[in-house]
Amino acid sequence: MFRAAIKSAADAATDGALVTFGIKPTRAETGYGYIAAGDRLGTREGVLKVQSFVEKPDQATAKDYLAKGTYCWNSGMFLFSAAVFLEECAAFEPEIRKGAEDAVAKAETDLDFLRLAVPAFAAIPSKSIDYAVMEHTDRATMVPADIGWNNIGSWASLWEIGVEDSDGNVVSGDALAMDTRNSFIATDGPLVAVLGVEDLAVVATMDAVLVLPLSRTQDVKSVIDRLKADKRDESSLHPRVYRPWGLLPDRP
Repeated sequence: MFRAAIKSAADAATDGALVTFGIKPTRAETGYGYIAAGDRLGTREGVLKVQSFVEKPDQATAKDYLAKGTYCWNSGMFLFSAAVFLEECAAFEPEIRKGAEDAVAKAETDLDFLRLAVPAFAAIPSKSIDYAVMEHTDRATMVPADIGWNNIGSWASLWEIGVEDSDGNVVSGDALAMDTRNSFIATDGPLVAVLGVEDLAVVATMDAVLVLPLSRTQDVKSVIDRLKADKRDESSLHPRVYRPWGLLPDRP
């Protein structure tokens, strides 16, 4: 199924389409965006025109989408020609196109690295492919796919697909769960001991520890935003950073 979806998308992209993969929904999911399917693209089997992109719906709307059968989850995966995408980017987001060109034109080489020009790259507007191009172009198409896809975009997602113990916990690394239920506990650093809690995500790395309800794992971005606002290095760097010339000292 996966190869068939790729083949259909590649054939359409060869003819100038910008293709995204829509995942056939199995439940009324409110954590994903959706794509409304339009008519078939010419004579191409399995390739549909995109009618619209839809933001994450509420529960009632998600149930309606599922019942209609013409909506797919937005996987955020794309297949298209770079040249065609640049053409559409120039039409709808010329600042992004120009900024990318300037960043490459003014790039510098450093050993085996090509380092893009920081000022030019940093000035590029931060927009997703959906917002910048796909919602505006008349070349947007979709290949509906049933490929066992899961948007592992949160700790709750990892808990859902993990192997649970008898108390519904998913545990990874050196962790101890006592009198704990329905929680995700992961560590790649120190021992983590959890006692007497429910429905939590507890994640420990070498540089940070995160604790939050599983129901709010989609809100992690707010933590990152706070770290950036406080100018904390943890938002962008690990405690140990490797460079071509060697190892930077560990961050305190």
